Amino acid sequence: MIFALDFDGTFAEDKALWLAFVEDCFARGHDVITVTHRRDTFQNRQEMATAGVSWPIVFTEGTKSKAAIDAGYNIKEAVWIDDNPVGIGTGDESQPTTQSVFEIELRHALSVLTDGNLRMNEFSELITRIETVLGKK
Repeated sequence: MIFALDFDGTFAEDKALWLAFVEDCFARGHDVITVTHRRDTFQNRQEMATAGVSWPIVFTEGTKSKAAIDAGYNIKEAVWIDDNPVGIGTGDESQPTTQSVFEIELRHALSVLTDGNLRMNEFSELITRIETVLGKK
């Protein structure tokens, strides 16, 4: 699977959560890219690197889906994680995206983390639940 992870409003809101998520994705053989509306500047790259982003980044000044396609990523196979999913698009920007079961599961995981301390085995269980919902297990 390919996970397209937003930076501002998503990754930046809870870096420890998303770093653990990305590490688990890589351990399971999945790919992760960061797709952001930010411009490709040294300052933005430096900020993201300092935050721990060490995987590919797609910088956009327009629609996220078009920029990801232009960068060679098949977004139709990607699982998008974004605090503003309407900004993602489908390749046809006239068609808004809808909330997915995956997004609901991630929101649940975030609420659990917000309400208390989540141990790594609990985080792995949440990932397994998400994969089950996606039909990957």
